[in-house]
Amino acid sequence: MKRIFPLSFPFLLAGCPSIGDRIPVDYPATASLREGKVCITVQPQGDEKLAGISIYRLDEAQNRTFKFFDPLRDVAPNQCVPDEGYVFTPGQQYHFSVKLVSQKKQQAGEFPSAREFVAEFALQQAATELRLVSLPPSH
Repeated sequence: MKRIFPLSFPFLLAGCPSIGDRIPVDYPATASLREGKVCITVQPQGDEKLAGISIYRLDEAQNRTFKFFDPLRDVAPNQCVPDEGYVFTPGQQYHFSVKLVSQKKQQAGEFPSAREFVAEFALQQAATELRLVSLPPSH
């Protein structure tokens, strides 16, 4: 018993994740087609601005495209988030995440001061028409 307690003590201090832990949540973004192009929309709150995007094909997660915006960009609820010229190919599945940051929350030390929105979708070519199909979250 005297030997077991000192070995297990560090694990008791580490604890386990629980409901009270501050673990960020992903919010759903909306993926659609506008004028034949992929359009991702999010729902900003208060002073939230666009801080960055990440895009990748689901079968090539290691080849992510990141873009961080400095200065932060304004974004409206019905406005397409810029994809910075990313080329989406029919027949592929994609992950598109958007990070919004509230500078007021950052300055006040509030957590979380940022929110991440995620959309996963597939592009399909049906004859002459491009279709976008939303996919359920992969995590």
